[in-house]
Amino acid sequence: MIILTFICSLIFIVCIVLIFYKLVSKYVFLTHHRRIDFFIIGIILASSAIIIYSLATVNHLIENPNVNEEGNIEYLGTLGDLVGGLINPAIAVPATLLTFLAFWVQYKANDEVRKQFDLQKFETELNLKITILRQEITELTLPAISKKNYEGREVMYQLDKELKFIFFLVKNTTKLTDSKTILSLSYYIFFKGRLLFLKNINKLSIKHNVSKKELLDVEEVISKIYTAFKIDFKSISKDISGEIHILDQMSLLSQALDKGFKISELHDDFADYKGIYYLFSDIYSYNLYHLPFKGHETKLSLLFRQIFNIVKFVDNVDTLTYEQKRGYLRTLRGVLSNYDQLQIFYNWYSETATKWEDNENKFLTDLRMIHNIPVDFLIDDFKLEDIFSNRNFKFEKGRKTSDSLFENVEIYSVLI
Repeated sequence: MIILTFICSLIFIVCIVLIFYKLVSKYVFLTHHRRIDFFIIGIILASSAIIIYSLATVNHLIENPNVNEEGNIEYLGTLGDLVGGLINPAIAVPATLLTFLAFWVQYKANDEVRKQFDLQKFETELNLKITILRQEITELTLPAISKKNYEGREVMYQLDKELKFIFFLVKNTTKLTDSKTILSLSYYIFFKGRLLFLKNINKLSIKHNVSKKELLDVEEVISKIYTAFKIDFKSISKDISGEIHILDQMSLLSQALDKGFKISELHDDFADYKGIYYLFSDIYSYNLYHLPFKGHETKLSLLFRQIFNIVKFVDNVDTLTYEQKRGYLRTLRGVLSNYDQLQIFYNWYSETATKWEDNENKFLTDLRMIHNIPVDFLIDDFKLEDIFSNRNFKFEKGRKTSDSLFENVEIYSVLI
């Protein structure tokens, strides 16, 4: 009996030590333990305690019986009932707990199978969405003038040149100094087209606090250039390296703009539409071979909507950790070219689609959806360090000093 009590006591002590060890490793050394580990130890501990108490009580009663005057043990039947009453719980309680544990283990196993099935279903749907997106990107087209149409990833590169050209025109035609307002107006022309821009000049004037006359001046300039591209493309796209009078005009126009003059303030003969385009082409080394200012909402809205919905689809899966979400979205980002990500930035920063990054969604910061933005091709007026001055964004565990917001610009989180 002493040996049995000793063994039960030893089991009890071992369980106590194990629980202490797991608690220390979990909360001090931050080691992960499954809840079931503590549950099993708790069952062993409770069972051991019941057995030890029962055997010790029975042993005490047997060794210290009440004997009457005739030498017989009093209340022998009562003692037997007492022994049975103490031993039965010692066996029944652990058996009940172990039965419950068996059901619990089965439940957890079924739950793991369900989670695996849900994960597989999620990954299948995600891969399907990315496949459709990849197909959409491949099928993008942009009609070109006097050459083969642009297709696939080349489209975004050509559209980037057009947006830069529009920004150049708005900046040098109006007296606006706020780069974000200039971008908002430029992106409206780029996204909606010149006709809708003309139709909504009154609304845009009120919204951006810009005089209607300045916006009409912008419309006049882009209309002239549009006509040149549409009617006289061969003339505007020719090599002007030997055209001295055009080069002189470009030089004078550049000097006038540097001095603060606006295109609308210069005489038409001095700063005609060709000189404006040639100056832009010379500064940025860009040539346009498609008809600008027609608007690209139809093709871009479909693409951006698909990308946005995929990101939201991943972000809404509560069973995924932050690191897992970032991993899946790296796969998505791998489908997007640097110019795709650049267009997403302009789409958001122009306030055309603010939900990319707002109080509800943190797709550009927390989820790094424009991580590979080509900084060298960003419009010079914008600095990512200033735009993303709020450094309260998430980072992957253990990567605070390496998980930069952008690939080529070191912007790190200040969160602890």
